Amino acid sequence: MRKSSVRTSLIAAICLLAPGMVVTTASASAGAVSSIVHTLDPGVPPSAPGVVPGKPLPGETFEVRGEINATGERPVLLEKFSSSAWSTVKTASTLADGHYSFFTTITSKTTFRVRGPATATEAESVTPSKSVYVGTDAVSLSITRDCVTATDCSTTTATAIGTLSPIRAGRLVALQRQSGSTWTQLGSKVAEDASGKAQFSFSLSGMSKWSSSPYRLVVSSFNGSGTVTSPTIKFMPGPTTLGDNVLRVTTKKNVAVTSKSTNYPGSASFTTNGVTEGPYLTETLSLHGNSTASLEKKPYKLKFIDKQKLFGMKNDRTWLLLAHFIDPSGVRDKVGLDLGNKLSANLKWTPQNKYAEVFVNDEYMGNYLVTESIKIDKNRVNVDKAKGIVVTIDGRSVPSGGYGFISSHNIPIIFKDPD
Repeated sequence: MRKSSVRTSLIAAICLLAPGMVVTTASASAGAVSSIVHTLDPGVPPSAPGVVPGKPLPGETFEVRGEINATGERPVLLEKFSSSAWSTVKTASTLADGHYSFFTTITSKTTFRVRGPATATEAESVTPSKSVYVGTDAVSLSITRDCVTATDCSTTTATAIGTLSPIRAGRLVALQRQSGSTWTQLGSKVAEDASGKAQFSFSLSGMSKWSSSPYRLVVSSFNGSGTVTSPTIKFMPGPTTLGDNVLRVTTKKNVAVTSKSTNYPGSASFTTNGVTEGPYLTETLSLHGNSTASLEKKPYKLKFIDKQKLFGMKNDRTWLLLAHFIDPSGVRDKVGLDLGNKLSANLKWTPQNKYAEVFVNDEYMGNYLVTESIKIDKNRVNVDKAKGIVVTIDGRSVPSGGYGFISSHNIPIIFKDPD
């Protein structure tokens, strides 16, 4: 009775362990087969082969491994399914306990199985099929000037960080800068670490703080996979001393902000008089304005997930970043809004505002006027939401579909809130 109980436990353990063979972080280049201390019972069918890494890159050498029924070493075939038939890819021999290991490559989805042909002493043993999908390489780059404090950036170095996926620790990565039509490598190549990061430090000596240059990462071939190049980003060193208010916004995957109608989620942190808050999640950073949205220096709308007291202004989620690109003085909007606040006895509300240095995806964008957006809210246009309405004069839009009207003086009036 005891032997039967042990045998039942062993078979149960085999059934539980076999699927686990596909979950591993071992490198395919190591060439080692997992050491499992049991031998597959002749009455238990083999499991589908495992694959390491689980999603190999196109051309990357990967391992197919597992166990079939065996009473000793026996020949095995790695077969792939193509054109309605199985064909042999590799041949090998198992270990005495039935474990096998093959190394191969693919460039697209491929279905494999492992077959042990019948011999004089053993019946044919065939695993279930295993579909192997190829992974997709992705690499992104961010660059920041090294700062002593949130507002003191008087150092002459910058840090570049590459984020790579899928993770292949040990891959060599080069940071390059473009000058004219030529790409030049900065320093030595860096090995990707176990978290999928590659970090570089480089000198800003000789670079104009107001001139931006294109940068990119080039990832070397790894275990047969091809080289990969990141999207190009532009980096400008920017000023060595920042103002009292600094806003840093990062979009998800550093996606460039190019539209008013598209949401670009991410995160943002802000520094007020040397004290930094965040990063906080943002719902979007999108372009703002009409004709100004097409200018070189873009105005933005920033919307947080949760309300924030940005630079000490009243709690809210939505803020406008005015670029004042066509105002060489950079003070017209500021003077107008501040005059409105001085006349608070006659004006019920005027947007609060603060100057700030703005970075988007680690690129210095310049000085902006950060203001409260105009909308119905107790801290802004404080009217009954059920009855109140905010309108704007907008000569660029033709009111139609119930969202505006033409006044008796032929002025286009657009409903702004509710929209």
